[in-house]
Amino acid sequence: MRPLNLQYLELTTLFGVFICLTLFCFTRQDVLPYLVTTIIVGILYYFIEIPRWHIILGFLVFVSLVLFYIFNIKANLVWQITGFSFGSLFIGISLLLIFGIPITTLPKPTGKYQVGSAFFKDIVIEGQNRDQYLQIWYPVDSKVDVKQCTQRTLWQQLYEKESKHLKTLAFFTSFLRGIKTHAFHAAPLAPSQDKFPIILYQHGLVSFTSENTLLMEELASHGYVVVANSYQEHFKASKSDSLNFSQPISEKELLKLLKQAKTRIDVANLMRDYALSSEKMNYLVANRTKDARYILNNLATILHRKSNLKNIEKHIDFNKTGIIGYSLGGAVAIETSLGLSCTAGINLDGIHYGAGQKEHLAIPFLSFNKALTRGANDHLLKHTHHQFIDITIKDTEHIDFHDMTYLFPIFKWFKASGNVDAKALSNYRNRTILDFMNTHLKGLPLSLNENEEGLSIELKTTTFNDDLNP
Repeated sequence: MRPLNLQYLELTTLFGVFICLTLFCFTRQDVLPYLVTTIIVGILYYFIEIPRWHIILGFLVFVSLVLFYIFNIKANLVWQITGFSFGSLFIGISLLLIFGIPITTLPKPTGKYQVGSAFFKDIVIEGQNRDQYLQIWYPVDSKVDVKQCTQRTLWQQLYEKESKHLKTLAFFTSFLRGIKTHAFHAAPLAPSQDKFPIILYQHGLVSFTSENTLLMEELASHGYVVVANSYQEHFKASKSDSLNFSQPISEKELLKLLKQAKTRIDVANLMRDYALSSEKMNYLVANRTKDARYILNNLATILHRKSNLKNIEKHIDFNKTGIIGYSLGGAVAIETSLGLSCTAGINLDGIHYGAGQKEHLAIPFLSFNKALTRGANDHLLKHTHHQFIDITIKDTEHIDFHDMTYLFPIFKWFKASGNVDAKALSNYRNRTILDFMNTHLKGLPLSLNENEEGLSIELKTTTFNDDLNP
């Protein structure tokens, strides 16, 4: 079980509110000392710990009690029981949020390097009326004293001032400042006789660069430079386009058909037909793929102009590049892998949208699928002779391939994620991706594992399948 950084003053404040509620509703004892004590603890919590929106409902209960006390409002037994019931419910919801969306300690990367991080803004994509925001993770020598550098907090892009398009989220995400990552801002790049391979990460439809921080840090700790670009500006621009898109079948209808599918080939053909008819997604992926290829082809120049890390571009092997994408970013990874823009590609439960759906893979590829879409991208095997590894993990949902389900158990409580061990899945995902990249970017032997405690894994390695629709 991942450790929680419990905020004891936060819990004590809610406990004090519950005591005040109980005394106010069911005794004639003077609650003033308890109200004052709870106020003092609440003030200490505000200044010492990280205030969180999670306890707002508990706070509203307390404010109501204070007002009732100040104005000496009396209530009969029915109203007392009603007030106690609703007050207890609100306090319970606050506790549910505290433990369901906790401040937690992230697992330490397993590689020999420490991890550095840097950000580059205003990266102009040639021929496009939008800018890019880049974040990178890179190896730092284990002997370097990183305490002199600023330690990054989780998903900082969601609440930092620079995130113009995410300001409305800042209220709900600022508590993430309490979750420290293992990356240090602008720490010196590790010296190495060998140049570091580079991996480009593509986030989901409406998401952010560091959505899978655990994966980024793990790869960087093993000697990779990982670059992720943000598509917030891209998505905003596409929404304002005056284009009309035909709509495929609804997701509800698709879900019904997937449940009726009997074989992998049925699923593959169904998902391909669905993707071909999804004009808006194909449009988005085609444009994102252009951006991804531009970044891969011009990354040396971008780093030279923008980076404050001395000569970082001289320590990167731009001939050994990988691409990884989650969800819609997985489609971008697939599309990019249809050409020779990179050396190896990985998809985290994405569907093959884009403009190249009748082309074939030009590089080795690894694809993760949730249980329901087992074999969804098998059409990529047609006419290709490059290694294609397909991994389906039982009892998973789409969101299970995102860090959120590892960090926040509330998703499992409310059945938004699958009935799978989130820690085991995260570890398996990161280790398998590392093995695959090590094979194709560093020349190390591939050691895929079908046995992982807590997971049921179906692994398929092949290079050709001619039983699919043309």
